Amino acid sequence: MSVLLGGNAGEVGFALITTLLTGDSALNTRQMLLVNLLTDAFPAAALAVSEQKNTSPGPHDEAALWKDIGIRGVATASGATLAWLIARPTGTARHASTVALVGLVGAQLLQTLIDSNSPGVVLTSVGSLAAMGVVISTPGISKLFGCTPLTPIGWAQGLLAASAATAVSALAPGVLTNIADRFRTADSVEQQTDSAQVEQDRQ
Repeated sequence: MSVLLGGNAGEVGFALITTLLTGDSALNTRQMLLVNLLTDAFPAAALAVSEQKNTSPGPHDEAALWKDIGIRGVATASGATLAWLIARPTGTARHASTVALVGLVGAQLLQTLIDSNSPGVVLTSVGSLAAMGVVISTPGISKLFGCTPLTPIGWAQGLLAASAATAVSALAPGVLTNIADRFRTADSVEQQTDSAQVEQDRQ
């Protein structure tokens, strides 16, 4: 659920960001369909039947699910946006959108690999990255999807942005948990102080 909903939220978030900044989404409809094909088909299906690292037995935790969706959505949108911003000064709008596509797909697939490194997930994720490489690097197919073949620098920009966003997403759960624990501790201390004050006033 977090893979599908978080990834889609990130895609929508990136489209909104680029629309607000330029008046139009950086990725066209065919590129969005390609993203969903590469990230929501085989990798998500393989993840669903694999042993995952970040799950534990017990009752369903809706709050944890929404937190995972939020983290994945923000990381996905951040990876694509960072790739797009880096690529804009170095080429055309089509070049920037292609680098953003690499950042968007790369961020989602790398996060999927963090959730599970089972053979099926690794195979489908690597296969999706390879398929994206074929689509982008083949002139006729690339043009059909509104992309342009990338130089090694373009690939590096997209993949580095995806890696940075994924690294932040991997650290985010621990950071958010620590922040929440601090707030809970502060609330507990405040409640104890209030209770002591009420008891003192009664005396």
